[in-house]
Amino acid sequence: MSRSTIVLVPLAALLLALAAVSACGASTPPSPSPSPSPESGVRGVAKSAGGPSVDGTTNVWPSSNVTVVAHSGAVDGPVVAQAVADHDGRFRIDLPPGTYTLVQAEPASQPKTVTVHAGEYVRITLWQAIP
Repeated sequence: MSRSTIVLVPLAALLLALAAVSACGASTPPSPSPSPSPESGVRGVAKSAGGPSVDGTTNVWPSSNVTVVAHSGAVDGPVVAQAVADHDGRFRIDLPPGTYTLVQAEPASQPKTVTVHAGEYVRITLWQAIP
């Protein structure tokens, strides 16, 4: 083998290896990641009604600063989220699509079961009866 052949063979091998490596690195750009799913959940107001009335009407007021609890499925299902109602009794709980039962915690209100769909907020009123 001549000296030029000895130099050219490794050089050719090196060039082929570099071409293979650069070809491996040349890929199509990644597709954009899926857009985040739209927000969904429950928006509502917690209210209390009852108590002694002087004029015979039913007293109704917002249940301010109460904790609203969301259970997966029925009221005996696991707690998946909770929120504290503001001074007007308003609350918002972000939830993925599914069926949930919401209730005011202590003292408990009447449970309300809702189905949340993607991109939507279900509007509800939770009522708590005060003797």
